[in-house]
Amino acid sequence: MSVDAAGREQWLHRIASRPMAYDFIQWAAGRPAVYRHVRALMRFPAGALVLDVGGGTGNLKPQLRNGERHVCVDIERPKLDGYVSKFRDARPLQGDATCLPVRDGVADVVALSSVTHHLTDSQLDSVFSEAARVLRPGGVLFVCDAVWSPSHRAGRLLWRYDRGSHPRTTEQIDAALTRSFRVVQKSEFSVVHAFAAFLCRPVNAP
Repeated sequence: MSVDAAGREQWLHRIASRPMAYDFIQWAAGRPAVYRHVRALMRFPAGALVLDVGGGTGNLKPQLRNGERHVCVDIERPKLDGYVSKFRDARPLQGDATCLPVRDGVADVVALSSVTHHLTDSQLDSVFSEAARVLRPGGVLFVCDAVWSPSHRAGRLLWRYDRGSHPRTTEQIDAALTRSFRVVQKSEFSVVHAFAAFLCRPVNAP
């Protein structure tokens, strides 16, 4: 990457880290419609502790309507500040998804929404391994992200401008999941991008 390109990437990163800009990008990418598609996969138990990893400003939280306790984990403080400003009962936690600052077996649900395409293959394996570690017995992992689909013309164009530099096919995400999880439900759909969503349990779960 050239110096100019690196500087442009850093500038875009700073802009996208600002809460208002981040929320606008999420809205422009069709996030409300995406959540409508995956609502059936998000029927979590009443009162469940949901660890929203890479949760940004907490856009997943309004989708939780069963008394779930939402904890937003993100590595970027400005996004967490935006999360706190939006929700009176916010539970922010700053940390790296590849090394979660959470003890073993504490979460009922780990959610990864629009996160996988920001990760290298080794980081993705670490994140899935960490998700399995922090889930309690009987817990579930929810994953939803835009995917690479060569036949999806709008998606091909949008990936050219996305900060996330590691778009994957549905099959590639599925394969990465199976090293730590078994997929119990999957959904594929299109909203601007092609999307895939997965509901999973750890491989050692009953």
